[in-house]
Amino acid sequence: MSKKRTNKSHILAALLCALLLLTGCAVEKQQKQVEDFEAAVAKTGYTLYEDNEDYEGKGFAVDKATVALSEDEENRVEFFQCRDEAAAQRLYESFGTDIESACSLSEHSHQKEFTGDNYECHGALCDETYYYRVRVGSTLLWATGSEAGREEISKVVLALGY
Repeated sequence: MSKKRTNKSHILAALLCALLLLTGCAVEKQQKQVEDFEAAVAKTGYTLYEDNEDYEGKGFAVDKATVALSEDEENRVEFFQCRDEAAAQRLYESFGTDIESACSLSEHSHQKEFTGDNYECHGALCDETYYYRVRVGSTLLWATGSEAGREEISKVVLALGY
């Protein structure tokens, strides 16, 4: 085989590998329900309660808001079922503004964002406060807590599959 064909074969193989890797990154997450969130939180010992009043009349179209609060009240994980994806997107963006404001005032901040076919997520550590938001379809999970509570929050997120 000639050098030109070998180079073309290598380039073609590299492009195929890159395509497969990029396709794998566009993963779709399964949208969960409040009951799934409650089951994920049950293992943490957090207190669960509904918080629909805080979001009524604010233009977010939240059907149900459920909060999990740690015993020391330093870590809070909220799960929202919104009327549609557009409503969940507005709420996701609103929490993004909160993160940006907090991080702009901090001396040290680290942030990461990921997106897939039907989800987007963003985590940030600003000084000693941890923030995490993820929107999957018409649901949203929002968490805030101490840097030390980050592991507990991550357990809820992983148990939920978000």
